[in-house]
Amino acid sequence: MKPQILILHGALGSASQFQQFQQQLGFPTLAMDFIGHGQEPDGDSPWSIQLFADQLERYIESMPEPLSIFGYSMGGYVALWLSLRRPDLVPRLLTLGTKLDWQQADVDKAAEKMSHAKTLELMQGLASTPLLTPEVMSTVTIPVRYCVGDRDSMVRIDETQRFYRATPNAEFAVLPNTRHPFERVPLHEISWHVSQFLVTATP
Repeated sequence: MKPQILILHGALGSASQFQQFQQQLGFPTLAMDFIGHGQEPDGDSPWSIQLFADQLERYIESMPEPLSIFGYSMGGYVALWLSLRRPDLVPRLLTLGTKLDWQQADVDKAAEKMSHAKTLELMQGLASTPLLTPEVMSTVTIPVRYCVGDRDSMVRIDETQRFYRATPNAEFAVLPNTRHPFERVPLHEISWHVSQFLVTATP
């Protein structure tokens, strides 16, 4: 059976962290590492959403057909950005814990917990020059379901709602008892959303 969806990790994550999740789903999936993450070598270029989106575009183009995407955290941001440029490559998209409204205070808070320069520079760039705004999201043409945990300390429910309301053909879900780290996400909850939205609902 051919893979049905592509799983994208967040900042400083990797494809390997989704092994248990992929087993829980029970159907073929793909997971890729962004540049400088997991098994994917880094280069001299600064990390950016555009850099990762270009990589994602090449990856999907190498597949026999387009791939619906489950994007966790930063992975959802990258997939949304690509879907604006190449909706033909991403039939459907489900995000979880994707921070869409970066403010300087968010970058400062992140800097207190980590010191990875390239990641902090990426966040700083999104705070100073956001790629995704509610106005930009009004031009998205693919079906999107935004998911956020009710206990996510990084991504606020109200900011996700703003983007959901601005996105045509979008859906919104709050996962109960769910924090931001994927290791703290109830797998049965997000597995249901992925199966129902990305697989069952796919024409």
